[in-house]
Amino acid sequence: MAPIEVTSILFKDYVDEGSVPVDNFVVSNSKLDPEQLKDGEIFVEVLYLSVDPYMRGRMRHQKSYYFIGGFEPGKPLNSGIVGVVKASKAQKFSKGDVVAGMMPWVTHAVLDDKAQLQAGLQKLDKSLLGKFPLSYFLGILGMPGLTAYGGIKKIAEPKKGEVALVSAAAGAVGLIVGQLLKHVYGCRVIGSAGSDDKVSMYGA
Repeated sequence: MAPIEVTSILFKDYVDEGSVPVDNFVVSNSKLDPEQLKDGEIFVEVLYLSVDPYMRGRMRHQKSYYFIGGFEPGKPLNSGIVGVVKASKAQKFSKGDVVAGMMPWVTHAVLDDKAQLQAGLQKLDKSLLGKFPLSYFLGILGMPGLTAYGGIKKIAEPKKGEVALVSAAAGAVGLIVGQLLKHVYGCRVIGSAGSDDKVSMYGA
């Protein structure tokens, strides 16, 4: 197998206020050779990546973050991804496995044991593959969906006929929360959002 062309999206520098300009993201190209894998390594092709609101906080120059560190200037951005293992010398993963985790914004990557652990890389349930678009595993079947379900099931415990207020109702989690409350739990849902465009997303 010939070396693979890899495209990366690099973070240029911190922007504390306002919008982050387009030129703060740099497209970089390099090459990787899947045939040079060492024991324990896997070669992953990234199919989908997630763009999330918390990422803006990681673009500010701060000493601390709630749950994750800031992006490193000159390095790729990082977020949730869905990918496929194209080659493997690791016991936990096989060629063809569809995986999800937190990875850099690159089209392809080689991950050793440590990188696999840091990424929280997991194989997707094969029984679900083919039933839903793979992008769903970054949305309703991924972190936003699990957050929505866990918040309703374990904390809110809504009852049929109750009125529920959903803040950030046009967000990735809020959209799912509103639909679950209305169509599964039988609640009357009131949603708040930050603009008319966002409100228009929140249909019946």
